[in-house]
Formats: sequence, structure tokens, C-alpha cells
Amino acid sequence: MTKKMLVFALIIVSAANSLFGASKWWQSAVFYQIFPYSFYDSDGDKYGDFKGITAKLDYLNYLGVNAVWLCPINTRPEGMYHGYAVSDFYAVDPRLGTMADFENLLKEAHKKNIKIVFDFVMNHTSLENAWFVDSATNKSAKFKDWFIWDKKNPGWPNPTGNTKQPAWNLYEKPGYHKGDYYYASFNMTIPDLNHQNINVKNEIYKIAKFWLDKGVDGFRIDAARYLIETGPNEKQIDTPETIKYLTDFANYCKKINPDAYIIAEVYAGLDITSKYYDPKGGLDAVFNFDIGGKGGVIMGSLQVGKPGGFINVLNAFTSKKGIPSQFYSQYFSNHDSGRLPENLKDPMKIKAAAAMFFTIPGGAPYIYYGDEIGLMEDYESFGDVNKRGCMMWDATKNGGFTANDWTWTKKMKKYYLDPATAEDKYKKEAMNLNVEYQKKDPQSILQLFRKLIDWRKKYDVLKNGDFQFIDVKIDSLTAIQ
Repeated sequence: MTKKMLVFALIIVSAANSLFGASKWWQSAVFYQIFPYSFYDSDGDKYGDFKGITAKLDYLNYLGVNAVWLCPINTRPEGMYHGYAVSDFYAVDPRLGTMADFENLLKEAHKKNIKIVFDFVMNHTSLENAWFVDSATNKSAKFKDWFIWDKKNPGWPNPTGNTKQPAWNLYEKPGYHKGDYYYASFNMTIPDLNHQNINVKNEIYKIAKFWLDKGVDGFRIDAARYLIETGPNEKQIDTPETIKYLTDFANYCKKINPDAYIIAEVYAGLDITSKYYDPKGGLDAVFNFDIGGKGGVIMGSLQVGKPGGFINVLNAFTSKKGIPSQFYSQYFSNHDSGRLPENLKDPMKIKAAAAMFFTIPGGAPYIYYGDEIGLMEDYESFGDVNKRGCMMWDATKNGGFTANDWTWTKKMKKYYLDPATAEDKYKKEAMNLNVEYQKKDPQSILQLFRKLIDWRKKYDVLKNGDFQFIDVKIDSLTAIQ
């Protein structure tokens, strides 16, 4: 069935017709998402860093990707490894390096025709952010209205669906707001900014200009659904005010740099994400969460051996009237949904998934570092670290990620380095899940990714095409070779 699914994916593309011109750079882009702590450690301190990414730019050229999405690079409190709790929006995490290191990464990436975008976490800050500390403790604070406070708990539900985490949280530290409640749509460690305050909006614009002036090519807007809440329940999420805010923000960025690319994380189905499209201008894309990752229709179709769900999702996002399919970007894996290869495991199924992924309509495709070698998940030592395991460059200790005896993740699966710990049918793959080996193997997952990425960039029909289903029955690839 794996082979049948592969044939199916290629046939629907062969019937495509070009509908939209590739006038913007991202319409010819293939993105590579990097969690910086886990990509490559240049100085042996156990953490990946900017210099490590710079050192691997030639590898990104070899792979064929021409755009990079960096997970958060700003300063964060100790222990907030994920980076989505920002302490200072104008500074970079010192574990990643200096601002000069980041600027050099931008310069060197652009020399190699690689664009750089990064996570803009504009919905919330960390508790240690100076704005929040001032707002919470000082009656006449400059930032007193930059967050959302109430004397009593309004009792709104958590809009993310996390029933264990209240949306309103008691502030118990000494200061002006002691005994009051602050709003945090995700959890108590990351309070929401008050984007209805014009001063907050102006600051967000100022931050965007700061980074765009440095040469950043755009932003991935984190938690985009939750920016402006006007009441409980349905007024906490996907509000008209939020959608307009994002449209205005994207248009502002394009005034600074007409080629700035803005994609939003609207973690919802197509009935919701379609509301964020504005034909007059605004967001360039949103993610399509129905396709990739663990739980997406690619995984489901390959596991059950039936394409029905896959066909339904393709029909859904390509038939939205007035919305080009390029507005919906697909991803193979990511830091939230987990690694698709973890569930598929079989290298042939991973290859089939890649063929399906790169030959379907839609916006710029995103792969998560390591997808191209079939990287699976690490031990779950804490938080979501298992989804952010270290990149495997070779078969040496720690996969060539670091010269240190340990990695920041605390544990790494021996699966990758010691084939004896793998199931019998996966022993070979356990030994070969690294870049060095797969570069030498013409039948490797890496080599297939390279070919598909090349096709995606080369053929307009794969970037801007429509599709047509053809019902065929072919039992083997050899039938069409």
C-alpha cells in the first residue's frame, strides 16, 4: 500500500494546471524549521547556537532548502528552554550567541540565497519581562495597562482547551497588583499582552522594525488566534479585532520591506484559518494543520492504507472560493505536533510521506530539521524536549551534534547510535539515521528529500498548480517505471 500511495500522489500532480504566478520569493521557497538549541553546537557547551547554524549553511544548500524558520531566539528565563516566554524582545538568548553572531548568520545566509524568518511571540511575555514586572508592582507604572488585570477572577475558560490551566491567575508577589488576577491564555508563566492598548501596538511595530532593519526576512507569528479578547468564550479567540490586527501588522511590515513574509500560527481547521485571508493584503500564509505531523492525514493514510481522508483534506483547502491554495502552507513535522517519522518508522513509508507532501498543492512547504533523514523523537526527559532532540550529523558520540560528553536534552536515544538497542527490522536504519551516512546512500531518505525539494523549486506546477484526481489501480511502482 505504501507504493500505491506514492503513485497516487504523483498522478494528481501530473494533471495540475498553473493558476497563480510565483511573484514573491516565498512562492518558490522550501522552508527548514530549526530549533536552535538542537541543531549544531559550535563551542561544546551542549547547546546549539548561531555559529552552529552558520557552519551548516552549506548543508542547507546541499539539501536544497532556501528559507529557514528559527524557533525563538530572544532571551528567556532559566528553564524556559522552548523560548516562547520572552524576557527581552530586543535581545538574543546568550546561549545562542551574541547579536553580532546572529547578524553574521543573516549575512552569510543571504550570501547563499537563504532567507531567514523567526518566531515573533507577540501574544505574551514571560513573568520576568520588565514590562510585566513594572505593570504588576508599580501603581503609576509606564506599563500598567500593557497586560490584562482584574480585581476579581472573571472565570473565563482557557481558550486553548487546557482545562487544567485557568485563564485568570492570582498575582501573589508584593506590589500594586498583589491579590489581583492577570490573564494568560496559555498558562500562568506567560501573561498575555493587552493589544487593545495603542502603546502595546506601537511597541510591537517598533520591535518588528528593529528586526526587519537588521535584515530578517519575515516572521512566524506564534499563537496568532489569541491576540485580542473582548469577553469570555468565543470572544477570547479568532476575534475580528485579532484578524484585523494581524492584517494591519503584516501590511506595516511590508511598508518597511515589501518582500517581508508573514505567516501566522492559527492552530485550527480550515473553517477558521480561512477567515485570516484578506485579498487586499495582509498575512501571506497560515499553516494547514490537517496535512502533516503526527495525526495529520498523510500519516493516517499511510497507516490505514486508504487515501480517503487525504483526498477530503485536499478538496477542502483547494476549493475555498476566493482563497488561493498558496495561502495554506503545509508542514511535514514540527515542534508542537511531533515528528512524523516517529509514527511511520518504516523508511519506505517515510519516503512515501515525503512524495505525498512535496507534490500536493499549497503554499511554501516546511520541513523540521531532521525530517530529511527520518529523525525520530528523543527520550521525553522534560517538557516537549522529545520533539526537539538533537540533529544527527554522523555516527559518533552524540551524533556529531556536540564535542561535549552530554547534550542539553540530558538524554539521547541510543536507538540512533547503538543498533543493538533497535528492533531487528530497524537495526540498519538505527545505524544509518545520520547525515553523513545518508549522503553516501543513493537510496536514502535524504537523497529522496533532495530530489523532491529540487522538483518543488523547479516546476511551477508544484508551487502554483491546481489538481485533478485520476482513479487508477496500480499495484507496484514497477508498472510505471
